[in-house]
Amino acid sequence: QFTSPSGTNANEAAIKLAKKFTNRRTIFSFTGGFHGMTEGSLSLTGNKYFRDSIPLSSNDVVFVPFEKGFLDTIDSIAYIEALLDDPSSGVDIPAAMILETIQAEGGINIATDEWLREIQRICKKFEILLICDEVQVGCGRTGKFFSFEDSGIVPDIVTVSKSISGYGTPMAIVLHKPEI
Repeated sequence: QFTSPSGTNANEAAIKLAKKFTNRRTIFSFTGGFHGMTEGSLSLTGNKYFRDSIPLSSNDVVFVPFEKGFLDTIDSIAYIEALLDDPSSGVDIPAAMILETIQAEGGINIATDEWLREIQRICKKFEILLICDEVQVGCGRTGKFFSFEDSGIVPDIVTVSKSISGYGTPMAIVLHKPEI
């Protein structure tokens, strides 16, 4: 575990850890996602309003469609797999995919268990780390301690914050598999 004062710091640490562990630079982030207000986290955030708050370099971020976001007519699983299968797509195999199982800032988009399992299947197939950002929906806010528990997935890295701190003490944690 790595502790820090806020969720954005946890997400920044998770991304750095994923890049160091895999020796890859690219991160896949999902449309509608929100991961914090520091430069690295903002580069992973889909919302232009937040990203425009500071000049960003998001060269290593590839946005892909979330299951039930504004690109609802696109089969995001097929799209992601096609990008990764095609050596001429121009997209490098990423170090990680970061996602929220329930996007709060993006308009309360809820990923289905089947979609989450397909994302994990793709991550395993291409040796991509799966990061679940539990900052807004973790710590029992969806019934289980982690929002992904009922889906049957096991992320490689999990970030938590907000309600983990109890009485308002700033705290965030990055949980990861021991081999990472």
